[in-house]
Amino acid sequence: MGIGRALLKQSKPKLWLGGLRDMIQRTQAYYAMINAGLLLITTYTVREATIHEYAPWMTWPVILGIIALMMLTILIVDYKWVYPSQIAFHQHEAFKHRSMIRQQLDGIEKKVDILLGVKNGK
Repeated sequence: MGIGRALLKQSKPKLWLGGLRDMIQRTQAYYAMINAGLLLITTYTVREATIHEYAPWMTWPVILGIIALMMLTILIVDYKWVYPSQIAFHQHEAFKHRSMIRQQLDGIEKKVDILLGVKNGK
């Protein structure tokens, strides 16, 4: 029982490990874009004759345009909606779980209330 509890107990957090995981997660969308682009290029190269049978308008510039449009769309969605939501979530979790910064702000607020003579934040 002692070994199991020791294994399940969280260790003191290391910043570099969390930072590495965060960076890997943030860059996965870009790796996926590159992978999708390479898959499209490979598929077009291997099946060019078959593609031209059914879609003669599908040329290299069109394929590259599709890839560029996909990448641009993902970047815009990430910048406009995903990234702000991610920041808001991290701030919400830090506030909810009593981060050190929040504790310091509470202490400063109490001192300011004492200096101003305010009772119970009113």
